[in-house]
Amino acid sequence: MVSVLTTFEEVCYAEDAKGPNKEQRRMTYSDIRMVWSQLFQETLGPLPKTIHNDCCAQFAVTRDRIWLRSKSFYARCYDWLLSASLPPERSGRVFEQLWRLIFSAGTLQVKDTSLMLPC
Repeated sequence: MVSVLTTFEEVCYAEDAKGPNKEQRRMTYSDIRMVWSQLFQETLGPLPKTIHNDCCAQFAVTRDRIWLRSKSFYARCYDWLLSASLPPERSGRVFEQLWRLIFSAGTLQVKDTSLMLPC
C-alpha cells in the first residue's frame, strides 16, 4: 500500500488541528467522528485522537490488503456514501483521509514527524 503522489507532506486531522487549512481539517475530523461508530468502529477500533495521512486519495493497494476487510464493511461504506447527508465533497473527504487506516493491517506510525503539519 503506497501513496502514488510525490508529495511528502503528512496531514494531521484532529478536533483542535492547527496550522494551514485548520478549519477544513477540523471539519473533516468532525465528519469522521460523526460516522466512526456506524462505519469504522467494529473494523478499525476506537477513533484515534489524531489521524495522520498523506495528502489526497491517490494510492495503490494490493488485493490482499483489500481482502483484509469484509465485504459487509465495504457494503456499509458504499451504502453510507450513497445516502450521506453530508455534501459529496465532505463525505468523499472522509474516505480520502482514512484510506491509509482502512487498508493497513494494524496501527500506523508517522514515518517522519518533520514532514508533518502541526496538529
